[in-house]
Amino acid sequence: FALGLDDVFVEFLRFYPSEQERDALYAAVTHALRFETEQIRADAAAVRAWCLGKTEQDVFDAAQAGVGPVGTALAQAARGFPVDDWFYSRLFGVGLIRVMAAVGVELTVTDMERWTDTLQLPKNKLAIEMATYISTTERLKQAEQMFAEIAARDARKTAERLAEKAKAAKAAADALEDPAAGGPPDRGD
Repeated sequence: FALGLDDVFVEFLRFYPSEQERDALYAAVTHALRFETEQIRADAAAVRAWCLGKTEQDVFDAAQAGVGPVGTALAQAARGFPVDDWFYSRLFGVGLIRVMAAVGVELTVTDMERWTDTLQLPKNKLAIEMATYISTTERLKQAEQMFAEIAARDARKTAERLAEKAKAAKAAADALEDPAAGGPPDRGD
C-alpha cells in the first residue's frame, strides 16, 4: 500500500511547480488517511530496497514464508479479506504492480494472472488495477511528451525572435557606420 501511495503521488505530481507545495499535499493526503507521512515514505523505501536484485520467485518464496516487507504483506493478503483491519485497495494493487515491475516481470494479463493465482489475491481487482495503471501511465507519458514538444516549440520561437532582434540591431549598427547611409563620415581624411 505504501509503495502504491508513494509512487502514484510522486508520478502524478512530479511536474507540480512547487516542491514545497507538493510535499504539503503529500502530507495532507497521508494525514487525511490517518497515516504518518514519514512512515509511508519509509515503508515505500523499504519495499523498493527489498526488491533490488530480487526475482519473481524470490517474491513468491517471501510471500510463502511471510518474511520481509513484501512477503509479510502478501502473506497477510493471501489469508483473506479483511485481515487485521486490512482490505484490498487500489493503492495496494498499484504497489503490487510496482513490485512486479521492480523484479523484472512484464506487466501483462498472463503474468498478472500467474501472480494472483500464486499469491491467492483477487484476480478481477488486480486486472482492473493493472488496466487502469497501464492506461494512466500511458496518458501521463503522452502528456509529458506534449509538454516537451510545447517547450521545444516555445524555445524555437524565442530563439527566432532573438535572432531577428540581433539581425535588426546589426543592421542598425551597420547603418550608423556606413557614411553612404547617413552614418558618420570617414575619419581617415
